[in-house]
Amino acid sequence: MAAATPAYPMEPGPNFLTFRWGKQRFHFAKGNQAESVRVLWEEWGKGGHMVSEMTIGDRIGSQATRFRLSDVFRRGKKMHPAWGTLIVSPQKGCFLLENPPA
Repeated sequence: MAAATPAYPMEPGPNFLTFRWGKQRFHFAKGNQAESVRVLWEEWGKGGHMVSEMTIGDRIGSQATRFRLSDVFRRGKKMHPAWGTLIVSPQKGCFLLENPPA
């Protein structure tokens, strides 16, 4: 089952360093941020499946003994603007890409 077509387009940029989400554009750091978005995008393309933090960590090649996606998207004391908007957690420890608002 394909993911529903959002009201506004969702589109990753080259190497997932940027991501258009509706009328917003997010910028991601090269490495774990961009690779995590890539994993979530791949799952969104399969129907918007949730992915566990552990699976994301494994798929991006993280060497962390306890991978935390929130640590990847933390900027000092603040969270990345995509956190809680584009990247959501409907269930503890699981994440997915949210469709843009209508």
